Amino acid sequence: MTWPIGPNLAPVWIAATIKEEGQTCGCDSELENKHPTFPVSLMKPYQPSEKDLFLLRNPSPLTVPPVEQSEAKRIKKVIKERRLRGKYQREYLLKYRNTVHEDKWLSESEIPGSDRILREFRHERRPQACICL
Repeated sequence: MTWPIGPNLAPVWIAATIKEEGQTCGCDSELENKHPTFPVSLMKPYQPSEKDLFLLRNPSPLTVPPVEQSEAKRIKKVIKERRLRGKYQREYLLKYRNTVHEDKWLSESEIPGSDRILREFRHERRPQACICL
């Protein structure tokens, strides 16, 4: 059986109340062949949605503020290091300050200001091995 409105909603009206435990409902279309008495515990009052109450209200379209280019390229920190094709080629996993961007693997030549950023990363990993000037 397909419900015209939804699985928990049906176009019915209360025709009579039987004691305090049941209600007889009047139905249209497909539901005419069903038994018209339901327990009160299964009945819920109809709550109209905002869309039903305010028919002329049009929801305003959501606009996403543009992300500034300077903010998009700001690196928060280096997370990991990995070797590529030998021990002299390395890539670094970078976390950006702007959470819109995902973490990226970049080589040392692709990182802007790599000297300072990689020095801080190596110092975090082995603070006693670095000589800070």
